[in-house]
Amino acid sequence: MKITFTTEGSIYHIQLVGILENKTFAVLKSMLLQVIVAKKAKKEVWIDCSMLQSITTEAIDFLTLYQHILKERNINFLLIQLNQQIQGLFNATQLDATLPVVPTKELAYYLYKSSQLLTSSTSAN
Repeated sequence: MKITFTTEGSIYHIQLVGILENKTFAVLKSMLLQVIVAKKAKKEVWIDCSMLQSITTEAIDFLTLYQHILKERNINFLLIQLNQQIQGLFNATQLDATLPVVPTKELAYYLYKSSQLLTSSTSAN
């Protein structure tokens, strides 16, 4: 498993390559904790799954837990571009209703920019 971490303004990009399993949780947890303690007003965590080959049940539980932890701290969380097998698993188990999944990074950017416009227009009123 290879995990890369980059930032782009208030967006924290995490890319997963390989199989997400128990032994990689410590690295991913460390990255998510960096986001939590970062001193930015609005934060987003986007996990790019385009190169994720497989995911264990424990990894799904881990992501669900951290999605709730981040949500409690008003940090938006997205899983982006699941492969067909993982997307099928999410659909069959209704995980796509629990964990926010976006099919492409382009759509994630569009949703992000739309929410920014909505936020700025409501604060102007």
